[in-house]
Amino acid sequence: MQPPAAMMSRRPDCDRPDVSLNASLHGFTAPGLGADLGPLLPRTVHVWAINVDSQNDPNPHHASLSPAEWRRAQGFRFERDRHRFIARRDALRQLLGRYLALEPAEIEIDKGEGRKPAVAGPHRKYGATGVPPDIQFSCSHSEGLALLAFAHGIPVGVDLERLRPMPEVEDVARRFFAPREYRALVDMPLQDRPAGFYKCWTRKEAVVKALGLGLAMPLDSFTVSFAPGRPARLLHLDAGDRNNWTLVPLQLSPGYFAALAICARRPVNIVTSWR
Repeated sequence: MQPPAAMMSRRPDCDRPDVSLNASLHGFTAPGLGADLGPLLPRTVHVWAINVDSQNDPNPHHASLSPAEWRRAQGFRFERDRHRFIARRDALRQLLGRYLALEPAEIEIDKGEGRKPAVAGPHRKYGATGVPPDIQFSCSHSEGLALLAFAHGIPVGVDLERLRPMPEVEDVARRFFAPREYRALVDMPLQDRPAGFYKCWTRKEAVVKALGLGLAMPLDSFTVSFAPGRPARLLHLDAGDRNNWTLVPLQLSPGYFAALAICARRPVNIVTSWR
């Protein structure tokens, strides 16, 4: 979710490539959906970064979308935004189809109003393989980039934001961050505060998405680290054990900030799909 402008209406929102996208203007290359990260094994998280702007024609993808998703796509005023939405939903469905051994159009997705999106319907418990999938996923996007994370039975959350000018950065942090986070931000040199804000914001949003609580979880009810030179960690959590959590900053491209949150006490293998 994009910060400041949408701050008053937070919304929730989860080995060698044989096909690669061309390097985008954002400065990285991501494998296309022809790539294969292998099966989604227990205690493994797959993270995909996809340049949705690289797809020239969204029309071939609409067959995988549900009627509700297609109607939503038609509601976008600008063609670019419609194109990006279709490409993002198709990517999610294509990847879920791989993990569940199902056709993308067959998958029912609970859109997760006020909670975490999830696989719904008859495939929620069993995929075509007859194996309980227990697929957890999280999605985020900023402009033409999409970030998706998938795990087997492990709560995950991702958030992606592009750095934008923020003259009100201290006021926003004072309203929404925990006191310890606000103090850490204002202790930074003035020129470093926008980047510090986005590091903190993406890590907090990733935790909220992993928990699936949406608006029910105040952003000041937990604390993350983001000061330069410090590892990303969950420092405090009002409701839960902070030691169960792992925070991973994701380096996608200059000018973008992203984070992955994983709720798992034991180590987890993270496999990424960009380079």
